[in-house]
Amino acid sequence: MDEEYRKVITKMDRPIPGSSLTVPVEEATWRKPPEYTSVHKASEFIFEKVTEEETYVSLMNAIDDGSAIMDIVQVLAFQGFNQNKWNPDLMMLIIEPTAYILMALAERAGIDYTIYRGEEEDEPSVMGVQLAKEKFDRMKNAKETSQIPDNVIPQDIQEKIEEMPEPKSLLARD
Repeated sequence: MDEEYRKVITKMDRPIPGSSLTVPVEEATWRKPPEYTSVHKASEFIFEKVTEEETYVSLMNAIDDGSAIMDIVQVLAFQGFNQNKWNPDLMMLIIEPTAYILMALAERAGIDYTIYRGEEEDEPSVMGVQLAKEKFDRMKNAKETSQIPDNVIPQDIQEKIEEMPEPKSLLARD
C-alpha cells in the first residue's frame, strides 16, 4: 500500500467497519424494539411534542415564514425514527396524520400554510417516496374547506386541538 494513501486512511476519523456489532446492547438503540408500534400512539406522541410551548411557537413561526408542512413532517418523522420511537414502516404511516395535525394547528393559529413545496407539481414526494395523488388531493381539499377528513387524526387529538387556547399571544413577535 502506498505510504501517502495509508496516511490519508488513518487520518480519517471514522469507525472501523463492523465495529457497530461490538457495541453493548444497552447502548445500541437500533437493536431494541421501537417505543411505539401503533399509528395512534405515535400520533399522540407527535401531538404532545409539537404542542410543547417552545416547539409549538417555533413550528408555527416556521410555517408562517413559508416552510411547507411536508418538510416539517419529514423532519419530525425521521427524528422519531432516529430516536427509535418507531420503525421505518411506522415512520411512513405517520406521515399523513402528522401532516393533518400540523395543518389543524396552523388553521387554529390563522396561518396560511403550504402543504408541499412545489404544490403545482404532479408528483409530490416525502422522504423520496411518492405521495399518493388521492392523499395529496385530500390534503388540498382539507386546506380549502378547513375540514380534516374523518379517521385521519385520532378523535382525542382532534378534541385537544379544538380545546387549545387561542395562539395569537404565543405567536406575537417581539
